[in-house]
Amino acid sequence: MTDKENPSLEEQELLKEIQSYKTQQRIAKLKEELTNLKNPKDSVNISNCAICNLTTEQLIKIHVANYNERINPRIISKICQKCKDNKVIQASFYCPLTSDGYDGWAGPNFDCLCPVPVEKE
Repeated sequence: MTDKENPSLEEQELLKEIQSYKTQQRIAKLKEELTNLKNPKDSVNISNCAICNLTTEQLIKIHVANYNERINPRIISKICQKCKDNKVIQASFYCPLTSDGYDGWAGPNFDCLCPVPVEKE
């Protein structure tokens, strides 16, 4: 048998140390990845525009009146500023989230399907 097949005791110890070191590095890296998943440093809310599908951080939440074939006007949509300025007609709904628009029901009901925020006591 050659020396490669039968490593000396010293070589075996060295190999064990290397494997232990690699395992420790792997564990440290996995712990760091897990921490980053639990507490993301850059927790930026990035979404796509409902009209042009552009990915951006700054989306405006409004009710869209002129895209009824794709977007229900009674559901609030996230759109970019460019689409709001050039493509979209804002629906005039009495909305609990935006508190804009005309109250068509003249009562406690809202014109849209947005959830009513619960007041904390």
